[in-house]
Amino acid sequence: VLATHQSQPYEYLPFAESVCKEHGKYIEFVAVEDLRTGCSFCAVVGELKGRNVVELSRVYRELRDSGILKTIVDKTNISLEKMLTANTSLSITESVSSGLQDNVNELESHMDKCHRMLEVVEGRLTTHLRQREEERMHNLSKSRKELEEKMTKLEQLLKAAEWQLENMDEEKYNMILLMKEMDKLNNEDHAVEINDLKQELDVIIDESIFSSISSHISVMHQATAEPVKEKAQGQSVLEQALAEVIGRLGDKGEIGSKQATAREVLTGVEDVVLLHVESPESFFVMRTRDWKMADMMRMQMKRKWMEGGWGKVKVDDIAVLKDDDATEYHRVKVITIESDLAWVTYIDQGNNSQVPLTSLVCMSENLSTLPPMAHHCTLAGVSSEHEWNEEAARGVRLFSGKDVCKATVVGSRDCMGKNIMIVMFSKEEDQTDISLLDFLVFRALASREGQDLEGSSLPISFRSFLYLPLDRTVQEHLVKVVHVDTPDQMYINLVGENHSYIKYMENMMEEMQEEYSRHEADDQ
Repeated sequence: VLATHQSQPYEYLPFAESVCKEHGKYIEFVAVEDLRTGCSFCAVVGELKGRNVVELSRVYRELRDSGILKTIVDKTNISLEKMLTANTSLSITESVSSGLQDNVNELESHMDKCHRMLEVVEGRLTTHLRQREEERMHNLSKSRKELEEKMTKLEQLLKAAEWQLENMDEEKYNMILLMKEMDKLNNEDHAVEINDLKQELDVIIDESIFSSISSHISVMHQATAEPVKEKAQGQSVLEQALAEVIGRLGDKGEIGSKQATAREVLTGVEDVVLLHVESPESFFVMRTRDWKMADMMRMQMKRKWMEGGWGKVKVDDIAVLKDDDATEYHRVKVITIESDLAWVTYIDQGNNSQVPLTSLVCMSENLSTLPPMAHHCTLAGVSSEHEWNEEAARGVRLFSGKDVCKATVVGSRDCMGKNIMIVMFSKEEDQTDISLLDFLVFRALASREGQDLEGSSLPISFRSFLYLPLDRTVQEHLVKVVHVDTPDQMYINLVGENHSYIKYMENMMEEMQEEYSRHEADDQ
């Protein structure tokens, strides 16, 4: 039977989702009360807020170790075998004749006796018989289609569960939804009542009633009605087992709703943008995948600020700060208060500033407990300096600009109780990765570990200029005319793909202008 069954694609597989649709983060928690799953932000500001939750990874391990997952897989295999058997029965029944032609022949023989008077009856009853046969075939086809859809879905569920059993260290699927789907299908009654689909018809002829010939022949549908089995109400065995497992983990206090805060750290390789720079050993970045969350927070902070309560903050409060231009709102922590001014730390930027007390509104607990969007970093491989000059910080800002860069975490270190991530920092320019450390060392703004910065012979600012040979493999070039001597003699700059050469020239001119202005200021 398996050899003849063709799997059909199933449109939606909810158990394959491992990322929260609302926040775009990995699903990490499950609620004890109703088994709802969500990410770390769901636990703080979303639909899991205020609920007792446990870590999904602990639930996975408990399901594996307790044998619940193995039990549901075995039960699903049995359900699939029942479906295959039912499908075979439907196929056999569909191929067997229902005796239609015999009934039609008997009806036509009798109608010959009734001559023209019964021709109308003949047509009506023949049509009725054919309609019944069409209904029978339609019901058979419908039953087979529904059964095959369930078989396909169950095969996909089984394949995902078996994969998860073999790869327990990886969390590719949402096991809670997967097992719910399997349990739902396992509890359905897959037996098919063949008698209901045969619909045998008998033609009954009353030859003694010729006076009422228009109605003395009828078709009787003989089908045995089977009682409908009602499903038992309440939780299924799987739901009860899951509730017991998750409840037990929750009772152990391994992780509760108060602990379900979205503690995010910079790990692996991340696309980031630069926020604030103190030195190559202390700068702050934001992950690009947090932009959506930052925008959502900004809207909530604006609404909170508009509610009022300006200036009613105290030291150590988390507050909403509105900029002077009234277009930006920031999360800040109040450090000190002096008269009508307050020193604050920008939680999602990394810098400190003194602001008017009236520009602050105490923040709601939902927003204040979210993790900082700014990640404190130090450049890997850079030689530590007792005191960095402003030129080094300016070099980091010049390298990054507003471009998206790549931060690769290679370790971390503790600094006065704060965890600072050690990162390799780079960006792509003209399809080439450029290292921030190489950039700073080349310009003598920093040195590598073990290298003496003062012993370097490189000038403070230096840039090499290359002659780019004309590409003769193409016939047309996008160019910018920069100087004309005569109509037959002029100088041009290649624009390049994605205007890369133009950007190169603009950056070069900006660097030269800055260098000129700095030397001019030194001379004055």
